[in-house]
Amino acid sequence: MRKSGKKIGRSGYVSLFGFALVLALLEVSARLAAPGLPVDPGKWPRAEIAQKLDQIHGMIDDGQTADVIFVGSSMMAGGIDPVAFTDRSGVTSYNAAFAGPTTRTVGPWAVDILEPLLDPEVVVIGIHTREMNDNAPKGQTMYDKFITSPGYKQASASAANRLEGELEDWSFFLRYRRAFRNPADLFSSDKAALAEAKVRKTIGPRGTRIEDSVEYRATDKFITTLYDKMLIDFAVGGVEYDALIDLHNDLEDRGVRLVVVNMPVTEDYWPIHADPVGDMEAYHDLLERFQAETGDTIIDAEDAFPTSVAFREPIHLDIEGRAAFGLALADAWDDIMASEGERWHLACDGSEAPTCKLSR
Repeated sequence: MRKSGKKIGRSGYVSLFGFALVLALLEVSARLAAPGLPVDPGKWPRAEIAQKLDQIHGMIDDGQTADVIFVGSSMMAGGIDPVAFTDRSGVTSYNAAFAGPTTRTVGPWAVDILEPLLDPEVVVIGIHTREMNDNAPKGQTMYDKFITSPGYKQASASAANRLEGELEDWSFFLRYRRAFRNPADLFSSDKAALAEAKVRKTIGPRGTRIEDSVEYRATDKFITTLYDKMLIDFAVGGVEYDALIDLHNDLEDRGVRLVVVNMPVTEDYWPIHADPVGDMEAYHDLLERFQAETGDTIIDAEDAFPTSVAFREPIHLDIEGRAAFGLALADAWDDIMASEGERWHLACDGSEAPTCKLSR
């Protein structure tokens, strides 16, 4: 029996050594392959997230704060200029919005990452139909990538998740393992990776986007991509709405106020929807329902700009438009904070360098 036990013991050591050797080979292979791959998963699913967190940590190190945080998708990232807002109002702010998320991703980003770091008094979220569509393919993809990213795991309350995040941050094999299982993911995002590299270079103070002013365009490619990724099978009132309610509740529990901005769009936006009239009514009804349930302030900027000259594309303001929005918000900020549950409306002139005003 003892002889048999020795054989089993030796066999176990050999198996353990073999397993360790396989892991080592996989790790070495992943590290050798990584420089030649077009997409580095990194700690976060967007380079923009990493860049903005670097800025935020720098602000904290310098003793700076952000009483107001702007969150949302690219509509908000390029929708309100935080520097214009802060310079005019004297209220410190940071625009932490990034490209791609729907509301269900913005929630954990704001509550689990940003709020503990910056301890804001107010979170301002920008939304529209693309952020609230329950069936948006890109919305689900971004959410999955965000909550499984090493960066988010390291910040979560679970010790197991934090450990997994630390290991993924160290190990190239663990970091790339999902992509290795589906190699197409590594190469289908090549253009996106290049765009991300460009974005990292265009983030200025307080998270503002630094871009050259461009003429308005609504290309067929932009419209098709927007529909396929964000507006197809449009439906509201489900998972994205629940995420917005959860965001309100989580922030309220921490003593943080939520303000919702119905973001500006051009007249070219609604026709992108399969049912423009029906989808518009469903979305507007959702806003009414949310305000009735939460009592949160809503800033309605959807039809604020009478022309498209202040826009880059149907859903993205140009630099003059976002500055004008930031200034108008600053001018009305004290009154907005002095009231609750009201509906504010943004109105702008149609010039290339517009002037805007918020009123009840």
